[in-house]
Amino acid sequence: MNAALAILEAEPDAELKIGDVATKADVSVPTIYRHFGNKDGLFAAAGQALSDRMGAPSVHWGGGLLAALTGMCRFFEANRERIKLALTRPGLANVHRHSAVARDGVFQQGLAPHMQHLSEEEARAVAAIVRTIAGSSAWLDYRERHRLSAQTAARAVTWSITTLVERLERDAAHHRDLSHASERSDA
Repeated sequence: MNAALAILEAEPDAELKIGDVATKADVSVPTIYRHFGNKDGLFAAAGQALSDRMGAPSVHWGGGLLAALTGMCRFFEANRERIKLALTRPGLANVHRHSAVARDGVFQQGLAPHMQHLSEEEARAVAAIVRTIAGSSAWLDYRERHRLSAQTAARAVTWSITTLVERLERDAAHHRDLSHASERSDA
């Protein structure tokens, strides 16, 4: 698995061949098949190894939105090439899922107080928007296609999510005002 990962990291666009992996690992081709079953099994193991090397994103809500996003952006920047590899190689999709699950939990926790007045579907929509804005594929797009610096990309993500949170807070305040007005008129 380490040999497969080394080949993928050295040549991200190259076709991964079992024979090349066996040669790099200094084992026979049948040994690879015996250990991993098939190429999909090898990719899954390589994806897990890549995920282990990257670690989990350091995204903690305790310091607020900016701190959480800064931690996530640092993780993306530190693992930029590995993330690109995970996003471009279908067999390594488990790496992307592992990172997304960690991020989603943190953002759900951090956004929960701002989404209390929303329906379940609206809350899922907010979570989807945050996932899209702050996802690793969006990060690569900001950095490579739009040629933003890491700092500017992080600020753009922060602006977007801050604007969304501020809007949620205004809507919640409006919702509370309507509830209080309704209660007073019922009394």
